[in-house]
Amino acid sequence: MDIKTLVDRVSTAIRAGERVQIFSDFDDTLCHSGNDPLRATIDRNALIGIRALIKHQNVSFTMITGRTAENMLAKLPVSQTKPPFHIMGSHGTELMRAGARVIEKLVLPAGADGIIAQFNAAAGALGAINPGLIVHYKHGCVNMDARNMVDQDAQKRASVLAEARRAFEIILQSPDHPVVNGEKIFLIHSDTEHDVTVLSEVFNKGYAIDHADYVDHNALTIFMGDSLSPGGNDRAAALLVSDAQKFPQGVVIQVRNGRAPDIKRTATQGGADIILNHPSETGLFLLRAGRAAKASPAP
Repeated sequence: MDIKTLVDRVSTAIRAGERVQIFSDFDDTLCHSGNDPLRATIDRNALIGIRALIKHQNVSFTMITGRTAENMLAKLPVSQTKPPFHIMGSHGTELMRAGARVIEKLVLPAGADGIIAQFNAAAGALGAINPGLIVHYKHGCVNMDARNMVDQDAQKRASVLAEARRAFEIILQSPDHPVVNGEKIFLIHSDTEHDVTVLSEVFNKGYAIDHADYVDHNALTIFMGDSLSPGGNDRAAALLVSDAQKFPQGVVIQVRNGRAPDIKRTATQGGADIILNHPSETGLFLLRAGRAAKASPAP
């Protein structure tokens, strides 16, 4: 499949009154965040395309991101009181529905809140003594990002992340750590040279999409993300949407970020149906789909 084919498929489905739902990561998918996530802004074409698509009543768009829902909304040039589309924040553990500022949180297993409080305390202590260290306090996960630390010395940043990692590992071994289906629910989900993230594998982007009450599993469903490799934040969602038993019309788009390897869909393993080179190409896809859905079909 290529982008032109997908644009045609989306526009045809919309004009036929069929349900179309799009889920998209934000950083390095709808914008190029690079080494400065604080200044990341949504691709202009992407925003125009999203606005055109959601004018159709049979189309829903969900931005699903590691950022908190409040933080994500604040970064978008849209209504701050009535967001025009759904926002799933904190890797899907928060839901801000289109048209409302209320944040709904997925229910965590008993004992999880206590473990999260320990993660947040450890991260907060490090954030307080390291200016510029980004510490996200989230429902279901905690993330520390050293890219904007005032101290740009690589060894210092590595030392701070190593200290965070050690603190998180101790908490992960707590006897109070909740267990689901025989597995402890939290793990170090992302561990790179610039960040470390603890996340619940039970509550992630894939789980959120699969269980959201507005999701139609029979609709043409598109997921777009950049990190589809093992350990990547978008992998669970990509595997879910590419599962034909779960989403018979699922399509996965991977956007290259210069770090994660290409994960192409095969007959036996979920992955990307289409691979794009840059977030600007994501914007062009959404723009073209929005315009094609509005246009009259070719005779």
